[in-house]
Amino acid sequence: MKGARISLVNYDASHGLLRICLFDGMTQLGCSDDPMPVVSATAMDVGGHTGVKARVLGSTDRVANGYTLKVEFP
Repeated sequence: MKGARISLVNYDASHGLLRICLFDGMTQLGCSDDPMPVVSATAMDVGGHTGVKARVLGSTDRVANGYTLKVEFP
C-alpha cells in the first residue's frame, strides 16, 4: 500500500461545512475542514494497520449535509 487519500464528493459546503479526520485507533493522523475536505496519510501511517478509520463531523451539531466518502489508495 502506498498510502490513502480520503475525500468527500457529492458534497455542497454551502449546506453546512463538514470536517473529515483520519485515525489509527485513538491517534489522529490528520484532519481537514477546508470547504472541500481531503485527508491524506502515508503508507507508513496506514500500512499494516487494520484499525484506520475516517470520521466526518459537521462544523456544528446542527449541520446536516449529504456526502459520499471517497477512499483512494494511490
